[in-house]
Amino acid sequence: MEEKQDYSFRIETGEDYKSRNLIYEEPGYKLVVYVEMSGVKQFDWIALNTEFLKWTVPGDILIPEEKKREILFRLDVWCKKKRVRIKIDAPLDMNKMFSDYTKKGYKVEKLAGDLTKVSFSRRSAWLWNTVQIIVAVLIMGVIVIILSAIFSGKTGSGLKK
Repeated sequence: MEEKQDYSFRIETGEDYKSRNLIYEEPGYKLVVYVEMSGVKQFDWIALNTEFLKWTVPGDILIPEEKKREILFRLDVWCKKKRVRIKIDAPLDMNKMFSDYTKKGYKVEKLAGDLTKVSFSRRSAWLWNTVQIIVAVLIMGVIVIILSAIFSGKTGSGLKK
């Protein structure tokens, strides 16, 4: 006989087609977690672990660390039963990400407001295109050597005795 759960999960429609609200409820408490379509095939939805800091109802009450782990464990069990794949992770450190892009040769520009533009720099694009051309020429050379050996009927090293 199954024990009755004193908590529940559900997913409700969000603000637009690509977002939902994951609702967790237990007696006296409610947590609403914003989730978005993931965009990768490993997960259906993604959410930030910062969404698990405070209860939605009653408002502004911190969720203790142990309770947070319990909710996440319960969510994992619920997801497996419902065959829903939700990835919960920390927010990206955007400054680190832009720094990494710069190191890889991208051009990072701060625009008006909070916008940032990332583009391939001309130097990096030229270098990448050059590498691609060299590799293509090398591959074509190997193919020409193989085909000429096949069609000339030579075997082995192709050297005459």
